[in-house]
Amino acid sequence: MQYLWIALAIVLFTVLLFFVISHFEKNRLTCPVYRVEDARIPASFSGKRIVFLSDLHSCTFGNQNQKLYEAIDRAKPDLVLIGGDMMVVKSWSQKDFNVTRDLLSYICGRYPVYYAPGNHEQRMKEYPKEYPEWFTSFLDILKEFGVPYLENETLSLKVDATSGDIVTVDESEGADAPEQEDRILLSGLALDMHYYKKLLLHRKERFSLEDLRSLLPRVDDARHFHIVLAHNPLYVPVYAASNASLFLSGHMHGGCVRLPLIGATISPQLELFPRYAKGYKMASDTHVIVSAGLGTHSINLRVNNPPELVIVDLVPKKQ
Repeated sequence: MQYLWIALAIVLFTVLLFFVISHFEKNRLTCPVYRVEDARIPASFSGKRIVFLSDLHSCTFGNQNQKLYEAIDRAKPDLVLIGGDMMVVKSWSQKDFNVTRDLLSYICGRYPVYYAPGNHEQRMKEYPKEYPEWFTSFLDILKEFGVPYLENETLSLKVDATSGDIVTVDESEGADAPEQEDRILLSGLALDMHYYKKLLLHRKERFSLEDLRSLLPRVDDARHFHIVLAHNPLYVPVYAASNASLFLSGHMHGGCVRLPLIGATISPQLELFPRYAKGYKMASDTHVIVSAGLGTHSINLRVNNPPELVIVDLVPKKQ
C-alpha cells in the first residue's frame, strides 16, 4: 500500500510539473527557419521568404499580440501563409474572431496574405445550426482585408517585375500556360470534418491520391513549384505521392507533450505518438513542413514544445 501511495504521488507531481512547465512554455514563441531548395523554384523567387502561421486558436503573445507582430516583422517575409485554426470553434467556445481580425488588420497591407482552412474553420462551415452565422462573419473579415480564402482552390503567383512583390496572377494572363515558368502555384486543401475524427474513438478515414487529385487537380503539375496548405499532416504519405512540391501543415500542436527519445506523444486528434507532428522532412521528392502551431485549446499543454512561427526560405536548386 505504501508503494501505491508513492507511485500516486510521483504521478501527481509529474502532472503538476507538466502544467507548470506548460504555463511558461506556451508564451515562449520560437521562429524556426527552414531552407527549401528545389529545382522547380523560379529564379525570380530566389531568396523569397515565407512566414507560415497555424493554430493560433485566439491565443496572444504579449499585450495585444505585440510579440507575434514583432516576430513577423523581424522575419521580413515576402509572403504570409495562414494554415488554419486561427480561432477556437467548439461547442463550449464563444464566437470570438477578435484576435484573428486584429492579426489580419496588422499584416494585410504590409505583406501579401493567403488563408486556407483548418478543422475549426471547416467545423463552423459544415455545422451552421450549431454555429449560426459564424462562417459568414469569418468570411466577412477576410473580405474586409482582401485575403483570398483557398478552399480546394489553386492560384498562380508571380514576382512583380516593377515592385518585386509577390502577386496573384490574373487568369486572363494565361496562368495555365506551360511557358509561364516564372510562376509558382499555391493551393489550400479543405478536408471535410470526417477526416478529423478522434482516433482513439474512430478508425482513421481513408484518403487516397485519387481523393487528393479530385480536390486539387493541379497537384499533378510537375513543372511548377507548388505549395499546398494542407492543415492535417495525417495524410503525408498521400501528399508525397503527388507532384506538389511543398506541403505546409499544422494541426498536431507538435504532439503537445514531447519526451526525450520518444518525441510527440499525442495530437489534438487523439493520435498517439504522431509521426508527422513537427519539423521539416523530405517525403519522396516532396518537402513537408509541419508547424507545432502557435496556440492550444482542449489539450491545453505544451511541454518541450514551444509555439512556432515558421519561416521558409526558397532557394532554387541547380539541376
